[in-house]
Amino acid sequence: MESKQSLLAKYEKRDVNVFAQVDFWTAVEPGDCVMVPDHEGDCLTAILPSYELMCGSVVRVLIRKGTSQVGAIRGLKKILRWVEKDSSLVDVGTAEAMPGRLISNYVDSEGKR
Repeated sequence: MESKQSLLAKYEKRDVNVFAQVDFWTAVEPGDCVMVPDHEGDCLTAILPSYELMCGSVVRVLIRKGTSQVGAIRGLKKILRWVEKDSSLVDVGTAEAMPGRLISNYVDSEGKR
């Protein structure tokens, strides 16, 4: 595993890139002040724009260590449905005019949270 110092040294040389950040959360507790879980206890959030020092690939998926294959697939499918339904998630240029925009509580096409 790379050290924090070596990562910071590497990122220091990179340019800032603008992304739409979409996160998949599991086991969200009912009553959370921002996220309302769907019928499976999951929630999606998006931060537009998100400024990062990562390379600017078109789409990047980060899956946390310890995540099951079933959980990763469930999250990816929900993210795909959200992006198909709401094109503003990929309109980062427009999003830059609204810094720090947080979107949550996606409802799928069947009306399920």
